[in-house]
Amino acid sequence: MKTFLTVLLLAVLVVGMLAPPADAWGPYGYRYWTPLDILVAPLVVAAALVTAPFVIAGSAIAAVTPPPAPVYAPPAPAYAPAPAYAAPVAVYRRPVAAYPPPPPPPPPAPAYQAPVAAYPSAAPMMAAAPAAPSYWYYCENPAGYYPYVSECPGGWLTVTPR
Repeated sequence: MKTFLTVLLLAVLVVGMLAPPADAWGPYGYRYWTPLDILVAPLVVAAALVTAPFVIAGSAIAAVTPPPAPVYAPPAPAYAPAPAYAAPVAVYRRPVAAYPPPPPPPPPAPAYQAPVAAYPSAAPMMAAAPAAPSYWYYCENPAGYYPYVSECPGGWLTVTPR
């Protein structure tokens, strides 16, 4: 049995590789199979040959087997209709106070009046006082002006800048 299946599989592969599909010949008269076509074609033929016996056997079994008998369920029991009644009316009752009533509100605060500030009258505008003259300080030994010379042993001379 194992040998038969091996030979059958090889035959299917060889036939699948040699048999071109319907569109194998192109418009210019030559084959244009891709490598994927060459690998897939035998698998398609093998799948058809493997599934064909099951399809044929299943069809034969279905033809011979009688249809199943219909199943009848007993009728549903008849019940008396539910009694009609009026739905209860929802009534809202205010809950009884469990706490004492709140205290009365405090008396209103006295009206606030902003204090009136008495500002002194503005003094009349006066001309600004002349600025005090600025001076530079010069040292003769070592010769230079402050702050370039930090100490002057002979005393500083006051110079008016120009």
